[in-house]
Amino acid sequence: MSNPDQEEKPFRSEGAVEYYESKRYKSSIQRRVDQREQSTLRELLRDHVGEGGKHVLDLPCGYGRFLPLFHGLGYRVTSMDISEAMTDYVRKRPDFGPNDHAEAADVRAGLPLEDGSIDAVCCIRLFQHFHYPEWRQQALKEFARVSNRYAMVTFYDSGCLHYWSKRLLAWLKRKPVRVQMISRETF
Repeated sequence: MSNPDQEEKPFRSEGAVEYYESKRYKSSIQRRVDQREQSTLRELLRDHVGEGGKHVLDLPCGYGRFLPLFHGLGYRVTSMDISEAMTDYVRKRPDFGPNDHAEAADVRAGLPLEDGSIDAVCCIRLFQHFHYPEWRQQALKEFARVSNRYAMVTFYDSGCLHYWSKRLLAWLKRKPVRVQMISRETF
């Protein structure tokens, strides 16, 4: 397992981001995960936030996987990630809109956004990287501060089949488990 006292290093170059995007969600299992997340997020946003004219924060934005979904709902998107290479990459995507914004930011240090300026915060699988309760609390406080109503947060749960299958595979390959997961109680 990774050392919780050592922060994970974000992607540092555009080449690393391109490589990550080229490999991510390519296996049949990963494609199903992506489809399920896209479908669930689309349904939640439609049912609770509505369509058209909304402003959504995607944090961490990664390489911009959810950008087409957000635009399909008529949203203006602010993409943020701790990795400047990720936000630079998102900014260069052909579907990055003229009213969209991308900026490197660390939610634990505070977001460069005004109070209540976002209609919905979408935070997909970040919290398992936050190894201290204070980090999770700070992020949730920031989401509450910048959102005028909604924050959707997901994380890898240490009780899920995905976690245990990763642990088993790592054990069989005699490799360390790289993804840290937290329990629902810890969250």
